[in-house]
Amino acid sequence: MFLHGIRQLRTGWADGPAYITQCPIQPGHNYVYKFTITGQRGTLFWHAHVLWLRATVHGAIVILPKLGVPYPFPKPDVEQVVVLGEWWKSDTEKVINDALKSGLAPNVSDAHVGSVLFVHEGKQYKSYLSQQIVQRRIQ
Repeated sequence: MFLHGIRQLRTGWADGPAYITQCPIQPGHNYVYKFTITGQRGTLFWHAHVLWLRATVHGAIVILPKLGVPYPFPKPDVEQVVVLGEWWKSDTEKVINDALKSGLAPNVSDAHVGSVLFVHEGKQYKSYLSQQIVQRRIQ
């Protein structure tokens, strides 16, 4: 698993590609990531770091300000995390292998999910956006 943007002081072995900085987590096993976040805040993301798993295994990390530090705007009524990413119905290994055979970029995502964010008049919303799209032409 790779944690984008997290400064891992003294825990660099737990951040990066399999077989380089850490052994991959085997099926049926788990691993607990322990690290301290100092002086950072914002919306970051993590993703798998094994081949094309990064296209489908990802998520957001929201680092909030320290307790007691107010927002520089009125407190929102609703806070939500929005992840923008690809979703592949097909086997991602097949997608990349087909692309390598043709010499072209992989086909765009073969699935469509219509996501809707519902809002109500008079309410204030704060969205944490996390862009996790693998293909450059979609970004």
